[in-house]
Amino acid sequence: RVVEVPQSSSYSEEEELVIEQQPFLPLSLSGLSSLTTLDISCRDLSNNDISINLGSLFSLQDLNLAGNPFSELPAGIGNLAKLEKLDLSRCRNLLFISDIPSSLRALVARYCGSLEKVSIQSKTAPDLLLGGCGKLAEIQGLESVENKPVIRMENCDNLSNNFKEILLQVLSKGKLPDVVLPRSDVPRWFIQYQRDRSSSTFRIPPISA
Repeated sequence: RVVEVPQSSSYSEEEELVIEQQPFLPLSLSGLSSLTTLDISCRDLSNNDISINLGSLFSLQDLNLAGNPFSELPAGIGNLAKLEKLDLSRCRNLLFISDIPSSLRALVARYCGSLEKVSIQSKTAPDLLLGGCGKLAEIQGLESVENKPVIRMENCDNLSNNFKEILLQVLSKGKLPDVVLPRSDVPRWFIQYQRDRSSSTFRIPPISA
């Protein structure tokens, strides 16, 4: 059930929780072991507001933190062994994404204007939807990934040359089925990539009106 949680409410049996009081967060989440969906998007949460540890939410599958101004992730996200989707879109001050669980299937972090790095520390990477992150320079650990995630980086115009070389190597081995890059990067890469054909594809984003 989706509920609005007043500060005095008991929510230990809820499976879905939407925090709609700004900037209220429960002081403790230890009683929410059955929670599968948590939405605390657009609550103007700073680093101090997210000082709670989310690691006790053992059943959590879907976590929406989009639209908040914190610069670092809440503690304990890496311990969420059932987490499948993490939405960090429009977290304008977020600098770095790391310590994400291997269970994650989709990391959505579109339009994070300060985001510089994403770190993959598992051999299984989620689909990475990172469009509009103008300062993004690299995705660390991508060369060690063994599955085939989709990566979207349209309008990410600050990718480092070193990361581009790593990405090209990963593509040449057929490890990525679908990559969307900034338009300016595709033509040169595609000419080089044709020398080693595989089933991977480049997609060029349409010209915006």
